[in-house]
Amino acid sequence: MLKKTLLATTFIVASSSIAYAEVSFNAENDKTSLNIGGSLTVTSPAVTQTGQFKKLGRNQNGNIIVNENLSFNKFAVSANLSFDVNFKPDEDSCYGFFTKLNTITSALTASGNPEHSDKTMIYLENKTFGRLEAGSHNSAYDRIKIAPSALAIGTGGIDGDLYNFFISGAFLAKNNPLTYSNASCAFHTSVNLPASDATRANKITYYTPNYNGLAIGLSFTPDTEHQGTIFDVTSGQIGKKGLGYTDTIETAIRYEATTNDVNHGLSLVGNFGKSKDYQEPNGNTFKRNNLMAFEVATSLAFKGFKLAAAYGYLGKSGTIKSITDNNNHGVAVTDYLKGKPANDFYSLGAAYESNKVGTSVTYLNSSALGLLAKDEGQNIIKLDQDGNKNRFQALSVGVSYKIFENLAAFVEYAHFQYTKKSGASVGVVPAYRPITNKFSLNKGNVVLAGLKVGF
Repeated sequence: MLKKTLLATTFIVASSSIAYAEVSFNAENDKTSLNIGGSLTVTSPAVTQTGQFKKLGRNQNGNIIVNENLSFNKFAVSANLSFDVNFKPDEDSCYGFFTKLNTITSALTASGNPEHSDKTMIYLENKTFGRLEAGSHNSAYDRIKIAPSALAIGTGGIDGDLYNFFISGAFLAKNNPLTYSNASCAFHTSVNLPASDATRANKITYYTPNYNGLAIGLSFTPDTEHQGTIFDVTSGQIGKKGLGYTDTIETAIRYEATTNDVNHGLSLVGNFGKSKDYQEPNGNTFKRNNLMAFEVATSLAFKGFKLAAAYGYLGKSGTIKSITDNNNHGVAVTDYLKGKPANDFYSLGAAYESNKVGTSVTYLNSSALGLLAKDEGQNIIKLDQDGNKNRFQALSVGVSYKIFENLAAFVEYAHFQYTKKSGASVGVVPAYRPITNKFSLNKGNVVLAGLKVGF
């Protein structure tokens, strides 16, 4: 027999810094429990973009299209439910499984099936041994990494919903009438390292117990492109060649302490793995540099004020190493890339909470050269022959007000900008007058106002 109790369990949520409660059903012997959590966000967006980017949509194949009569949605709704079934055989151990469901979703798996499961895992935890997780879930960085983006108020700031409200950051115009190839993947727009970004990839993760503020995590991911439930694992669209990574190991370590009421921390995350080769349908095969990337972060917190900063170095990870054609003859790398590929980013975050009001500022700046982007025909877009770097910036400011215990109102403003110098081989023109075989870049503003209820 399960009895219902309400637990005031604090956890981080993307659109508000307030604490929400879970609903918990406990067995009479307290050795079995079912914890249910969830949230629903209703947002009203206002978006400005540059030139033709205002008219871009996405078709059922994920390719960008131009719609002269594009109707922009004035309201957006997202929701999820999570279930954590926990068994406690003794005071030092527990095991169970966790699943998070997208209750309102248009997301599809790689095989085209609706994907209602966002996260699913089984876990085993012991006070002495630590915690072991297996399934489609976040990797070791999740419990270890210090993330400036986690301080964001609203929908997640530089790691939030702003990216859902524009289709592309860069396109190559082709043909007559013009069509557009999405070149956004040549820019690094994430606050994470590549393996950390494979949040739904199937993996095994181990966390040590916390020893005097020191915590360590380790994850193994066989293939970062195998994400989600069995529909994705059996998809014929995921192969040995692609833009993902295999046999990936993620290590994460964090140390935290408190001195004179000031909490301070330091974290380090590393990604290591093999890069898949990429093969065009009827063209070249691109051998890519293996994954070796690092991120270091630090934080300070004092009486409601929180500060955090992070720097990520991707180096040559995932960039072009060599190219061969259909006859296994070498192709000059300089046809696609000039100079030494080097990719990095840094992010900053600041937040303040007082009673019912929370405010935050988060910022992301990245530089990329040699990352691969595909056109609608799955061929690699030539973007880096001049050696000019692909840069991205995002700034987000958020404010929230706690109306009731589990309900908050928020307003979030974000500015984003993609930049790249025009060169002799790669021309960049304004997006309001795109030209065949030239690139255009997007910049704009996203304002999100809404309500979030959670339990």
